[in-house]
This record gives sequence, structure tokens and C-alpha cells, in this order.
Amino acid sequence: MLKTISSFSILTEAIKEVVENEGIDYIITGTKGATGIDEVFMGSNSVRIIKGSKDCPVITVPKEYDIRIPEQIAFATDFKRSFNPRVLDPLLNLAKSFDSSVHIVHIQEDEKLDKFQQANMEVLLNYLGPLQSKMHSMPYFASKSDVLEHFLEENSIDLLAMVNYRHGFLEELIREPVVKRVAFHTKVPLLVLSD
Repeated sequence: MLKTISSFSILTEAIKEVVENEGIDYIITGTKGATGIDEVFMGSNSVRIIKGSKDCPVITVPKEYDIRIPEQIAFATDFKRSFNPRVLDPLLNLAKSFDSSVHIVHIQEDEKLDKFQQANMEVLLNYLGPLQSKMHSMPYFASKSDVLEHFLEENSIDLLAMVNYRHGFLEELIREPVVKRVAFHTKVPLLVLSD
């Protein structure tokens, strides 16, 4: 169902109110980058929506993206935090709905996973068990955003999913400075899962 809602509230407050009152499953927003700068990851409104949406997953869709069924979904993680099924359910539901395969992407910062990371990886693989999933361990070169962007292109990924942890990888991507050319401008939609 499509419904138009007008509000004089601040954007993030209006969205929060609608999510609560209407039982929204996903927030979907377009991105065009701040003031038209191509190297910016996403526009400031999208960043505000992601930061302000603690109880609802957000899907950001790049301006030039041709909408299609997400056959290949990448889930980027460092395995440094435990996985909560409540947080991962929106990813699982999307993948089941579209019969998508899930590619778990880990960027290697260390030679191997520690015991905690290994346990988290096993929990994730078990949780994704009903889905077609594959584990990818990527070497860390240049910047995490460059590694991830390369992976998305090489594997024809249709949707990138990440958990928005405080001081996590997604927050790091949002803060990567444009002047250092570590900008991350994915050409595929991003599913941001709320921790």
C-alpha cells in the first residue's frame, strides 16, 4: 500500500512517528550525495535517517540504480560482535522472499579469526542455514571501502547489508573523508540493519 503523509516535523522525527504508528517493516530512501558531489557516500538526509532509525531497517537506493530483484546479497561483517536474530531477521526475510543467495564478506585485518570471531561466524552461518550462503574472506588493501566496492563489482551483488553498530564498520564508512579518496559510493542499494 502506498500512502502520502505530510508533516511539519523534522524528517527523522516524522519518519520515527510513521514507523511506530503504521508498523513499517523497512524504510526506503533514495540517495544522491550531498550537494551533488559524486564522491560522497550518501546524502546527509540518508545519513540522518540511518542514524535516527534504531527500530527499523533502512534501504538506501542510489540515484542511478535500475531496480531489480536482489538475487545476490552481500552481508559485510568483522565478526567482532555477537549476532542478534532480531537484528538479522530483516535480511533473512528479504533473502527468503526473493530466493536470494547471501555472501558473507569478511575483510581480513588479522591473519585469522580469534575464538570469539570464530564463534560469531558459526552462529551466523547456522542462522543463515536455510538460505543459500557463501563465506568470503577478503584481503585488506587500500581501505575497507575499496575492498568492499571491489567485491560488489566482482560478484554482481544486487544489495549490500550491514549492521549499524555504534563505532562499527558502517559508521567508519560514513566518516571516511572525501579528500583522502576513501569515499565509498556503492552502485547498489544498502540495507542498514539496526542494532
